[in-house]
Amino acid sequence: MPVVMTQTESFSRALAVAQPRTQGSLYWLARTTLVSSQRDLAVFDAIFRAVFADAVQLGDTAAKRMASPPPVAAPEDDRARPVSGEAEEATGPSLPWATRPQAIGTDEDETTSDLALAIPELRPSEIEELSDTPFDQLSEREAEAIGEWLTQLFVDWPTRRSRRMQTRRRGRHLAIGPTLTASRRTGFEPIRLMHNQPEARPRRVVMVCDVSQSMAAYAAAYLQVMRGLVLSAEAEVFAFSTRLTRLTPALRHRSTSVAIHQATETVEDRFSGTRIAHSLDQLLRSHHGSFVRGAVVLIASDGWDVDDPEMMERVMARLARRAHRVVWINPRMGADDYQPLVGAMAAALPHCDQAFAGHTINSLQTGLATLR
Repeated sequence: MPVVMTQTESFSRALAVAQPRTQGSLYWLARTTLVSSQRDLAVFDAIFRAVFADAVQLGDTAAKRMASPPPVAAPEDDRARPVSGEAEEATGPSLPWATRPQAIGTDEDETTSDLALAIPELRPSEIEELSDTPFDQLSEREAEAIGEWLTQLFVDWPTRRSRRMQTRRRGRHLAIGPTLTASRRTGFEPIRLMHNQPEARPRRVVMVCDVSQSMAAYAAAYLQVMRGLVLSAEAEVFAFSTRLTRLTPALRHRSTSVAIHQATETVEDRFSGTRIAHSLDQLLRSHHGSFVRGAVVLIASDGWDVDDPEMMERVMARLARRAHRVVWINPRMGADDYQPLVGAMAAALPHCDQAFAGHTINSLQTGLATLR
């Protein structure tokens, strides 16, 4: 029985609205949305009977009645009369839950079923299968698989108002030059008024990632996050363990494997100690500190630091004054019993605008969606 995608969509929407509780209501719901021709009624009744004949509930009289649907009277027009013989041959004793549909072509294509084009089955993507898997449980191949998805995730990023003006039909300030230019087409009469409006540009993004020993399980996944930010949001990314290292040039490479390899070779102190406050202070004092001004700063770390918590408080206060927004991504927050008892984390949280776990794809996507 031919069923197009629009009919399938109508059936799924009807299921969500009506929520049938009996086989009778399910029968009429499926029949009104999936059957488009009266000659398909016999086929539909046979399919429904083959699937649900053994699932009749004893206490449901409507289900008993609809287990064998009543025959539908065919109209007098022979062109709309159902063909019962073909329906019985097509259904057989039982049907699988999922069948592979075939593309419907011309009459010649239908006669040669071996040459008909088959529509491939829709299967869940690898990203959807890994959406709830913690990053520390991903293999190296699975971590690389989320790189392309992350590039698409950062397409819609927050914007800021720039000093550059652009010409629009509407606005607060009249643009004299563009208005006079447009008046040449109307006999030098300013019929169309042009206005100036501040241009909106993507807000600058800076990400600082912890690659110390305590974050070794999450380093591969967060390197993919930084690469996605560099390619789609033109972000500035840094990694730190005991000192700060800029990874933006290395992660600009279009090849994922080459970019990750270059970034890994650039960070010489990876998987060693952790000096978060010292690394952030190094960023603010260097010439790269201009990237932070007015930017969204993402800090990916578990908060374990050997520096003094008082130093962390001073550095974070300075960072919060310079940045537009400070967001802390801590994969340890994914635990149900997590509490910010570490001194560095307790000192940093009051100066953060937002903090979330980011230990899975779903949590990372949910947290970053709030920044838009």
